[in-house]
Amino acid sequence: MRRSHFLIAGGAVAGAIGLASAATMTVYAPHPPPVDDRPPPDHLEPDAMRADLRAFARTVVEVGTAPFATSSQAQFDAARAAAEAACSTRLPVAQFWRHAARMAAALNDGHVGIEPTFFVSYVQRGGRILPLELTVDADGALIAARDLSAESGLPRGSQIVAINGLSAESIVAEAVAVSGGQRLVLRRAFARPLRAVFALDGPRDRYDVTYRAPGGEERVARIAAATADDMQKRRSAFERVRVPYRFSMLSDGIARIDYDSCEDKPRFEKFLAETFTQIQAKRPRAVVVDLRRNGGGASSLNDELFAYVTDRPYEQYHVMRVRASARLKHELGIIAYASKYGPLATFAPSGMVTDLSLGRPSRPRAVSLRYDGPVYYLIGTRTFSSALSCALAVKDFGLGTLVGEETGEPALSTGETYSFQLPNSRLNAWVTTKLFLPSKPHPNGEGVVPDIHAPTTPHDLAQGRDPGLEAIRKRLA
Repeated sequence: MRRSHFLIAGGAVAGAIGLASAATMTVYAPHPPPVDDRPPPDHLEPDAMRADLRAFARTVVEVGTAPFATSSQAQFDAARAAAEAACSTRLPVAQFWRHAARMAAALNDGHVGIEPTFFVSYVQRGGRILPLELTVDADGALIAARDLSAESGLPRGSQIVAINGLSAESIVAEAVAVSGGQRLVLRRAFARPLRAVFALDGPRDRYDVTYRAPGGEERVARIAAATADDMQKRRSAFERVRVPYRFSMLSDGIARIDYDSCEDKPRFEKFLAETFTQIQAKRPRAVVVDLRRNGGGASSLNDELFAYVTDRPYEQYHVMRVRASARLKHELGIIAYASKYGPLATFAPSGMVTDLSLGRPSRPRAVSLRYDGPVYYLIGTRTFSSALSCALAVKDFGLGTLVGEETGEPALSTGETYSFQLPNSRLNAWVTTKLFLPSKPHPNGEGVVPDIHAPTTPHDLAQGRDPGLEAIRKRLA
C-alpha cells in the first residue's frame, strides 16, 4: 500500500553534514523508537487508552503533510471525541481497537490505519479462526472468495448471509468502519471481514455460516476453525506460490502480464527482460498489463515497465508535497530523511510545507526489446498507490488503453507511510507523510477513469469470466 519515490540527496546534504557541528550531528543521527514485541495486553484502563488515542492524533500532525486532505479536522476531532468517550471504562484490547481504528479511518486515507495486533499475535501463536477468505464487493455484499476448510466445500463467489448469528450487514459495517480509504468503494476493497468477525465474536471452535451460492438457494455450512498453517497447506494444494508478477501467453495471441505488486526492482528488471524476450519472439497481437490486484510499492518499477511498451514522454506525478518533520528527522537521521523527503524539507524548519518537482515529462530509456503494438491496462477499485500512479501516467499521457473500473483511490493522492506503535495497547499504526499532485487536473475526489468501462462482479469470478479481457478481445476483433 505504500507509494515510494526514492530521491538522491545530492551534494547539498553532504555538504551540510560536513559543516555541521557535533551537536547537530547528534540531533540528526538515527534515533528510531523502540519496538515492544510482547503480545498486546488483554485489557486496558481508560487512562492508557486515552493516552494511545492522543499519541495517534499527535503523530498525524507531527509527520503528516496534509492529514485532512481527504477528510476534515472537524470530522477527525469528532471521531476522536467519540473514541475517548467509548473508552471511559476498562475494556478488552479488541474493543479498544474497534474504537481507535474508527478514529483512524475517519481520515479517509487508504494509507492510514491501526492494525489489530492482538489478532495477528493470536494467529501467529497457532490460534484457530474461520478458514474462509472473505471480501466485500463494491456493492457492500460479503463474499466467500475462497474456502480453505477441509470439509464444507463452500462454492467460490458465494454470498455470506450470516456467521454465528452475526448478519453479513453487521460484519461488513464493522469491517468498513475500521478500514481507511478515500472513498467508500476503497474502504470496502480494503475491509478485512475475518478480523471484524474475530473482534465481534472472539475465537470459536466451529462456525455456522449461512450462505447463498451463485444462482443457488440459501444453505448453512458447519465449518471447523483452523490454524494459519492448516489454511496455508490447503491453499498450496490448489494455488501456486504467490509471486508479484507473472507472464502468460493466452490462446488467442494476447500476451498477459499480471503486475500484482511494485516490489523488488532487481527481480522486476529480470522479469521484464525475460518476458519481453518471449514477447518479441511470439509477436502477440496485444499486451495486457493487469493492475487490478496491485496495492502499490515503489513507483520506480513502473518506469521500468514503460520502457518496454512506449517511447512517449510521461511523468507519474508532477509534485511531491512534504511538511518538514523534526520527529522524522530525529528518528530517521538526516541522510535517510533527505533520501525520502528531499533537500528542501531536510533544511526547512519543522512544520513548513515544501513542494519538490519530480521532473518534467521525459521519454523512457531505450530498450531493444520494446513492444510497439497495442497495450491495454486492466484497472479496478483495488489499483492503489504506486499502481495508481502507473494508471495515472497511462491516462494523462496516452501510454495505452485503460480497461475496467475507476480506481478507488483519487488521482490526488497520499503516500510514503510512517509506521509506529501505540505505547500502551502496543497496536501497530501507520499514517501518510506525503501528498502527490498529478501532472494534469482531475476532478476533486475522482479516481483514474478507464477508457473502456468493464466492471467485474463476484459472480463473474465464480463463473471464471473476465469482462475486462472480454472487452479487450472485442476491441481487437
